[in-house]
Amino acid sequence: MRPEVALERQFTPLFVAAESGDSGAAEALFTALYSELHRLAERQLARVEPELAQLVDLKYFCGFSFAEIAALRGITERTVQRHWERARLYLHAALEEAP
Repeated sequence: MRPEVALERQFTPLFVAAESGDSGAAEALFTALYSELHRLAERQLARVEPELAQLVDLKYFCGFSFAEIAALRGITERTVQRHWERARLYLHAALEEAP
């Protein structure tokens, strides 16, 4: 199933609630859509640069510090910071291109 079809099916109830003026539903819609777009962008990053996708997982989702990630990977903290910036730029660009 295409991602946009899955999104449409998943969020149709939220669209209906948002159109009825329910601000809580509108906020839930925004949060859910942003979360799904982020997951799609991260999967795209994993196909292109798996190491950067793993860094996003460690930093964003697991909450590791740059120093902890550097120790895990056996590289300098500055290198981790440079990789983090590359990953952020890639994800930002991917989200900008999202339909």
